[in-house]
Amino acid sequence: MSTAFNKLSDKRKAFVLKYCRNGFNASQAYKEAYPDSKVGWDGSGSRLLANVSIKQAISDISAENQEIVKHSFEEACKMLQQRIDYLQAQAEKGNIQAIQAQTALIRELNDISGLHKQRFVDETEQQRELTESEELEARRIASIRLRTG
Repeated sequence: MSTAFNKLSDKRKAFVLKYCRNGFNASQAYKEAYPDSKVGWDGSGSRLLANVSIKQAISDISAENQEIVKHSFEEACKMLQQRIDYLQAQAEKGNIQAIQAQTALIRELNDISGLHKQRFVDETEQQRELTESEELEARRIASIRLRTG
């Protein structure tokens, strides 16, 4: 955890963690971190969010979480690409089930990468969807990049 987080009291640490885990609901986080409090949860949670140390701790945790998500996404893509490569070798041997499995994995990879939903801006600055041939070419390029990356 960050330095800002480590400097907080135990109750404030609990508030920050609960706030980050519950979808950034300050009232709920306050209610869970301070269950014996007689003060209103809405105002108290908001007041804690105004604290500079708490803001910094939340910001640090959010940045750490984004890095974890990015790393997890890259690992998932790498793992799927390895499976696709293995199935490609099996498919080249004539294994029909490998071809079907490979197709399913390619769809899954496209779904998590968002490649199949790519759009671009043409000369007139208007968005249009990729044509089928453009989409196939984009998939081919992405497949090459994933294999070399």
